[in-house]
Amino acid sequence: MELMVSDVSEDAARFLWQTTLSCLKFHEPSLTPHPDDDLIKDLPIDDDDISMDWPREWAERRGFHESNLPDWPKNWPVTIRNYGRWLDMGPH
Repeated sequence: MELMVSDVSEDAARFLWQTTLSCLKFHEPSLTPHPDDDLIKDLPIDDDDISMDWPREWAERRGFHESNLPDWPKNWPVTIRNYGRWLDMGPH
């Protein structure tokens, strides 16, 4: 989480750290996410979690509808760090 706070809000970093860890807690061998891990290629996380569940959970915590999140920026890899940047682009 500390590796992301210079690029991402503390709230987004904490949300992603907790959410990612909860998805990986039963994986063997144990995995620790890194901010530059690709959520699709590097980590065994369901695509629906990343594209549907996480935005909805974030929006609910922040008090807006998930449809108010912007489109994913073109050419951004789907890293944990970029995901946090994207979440921070939503309404405050």
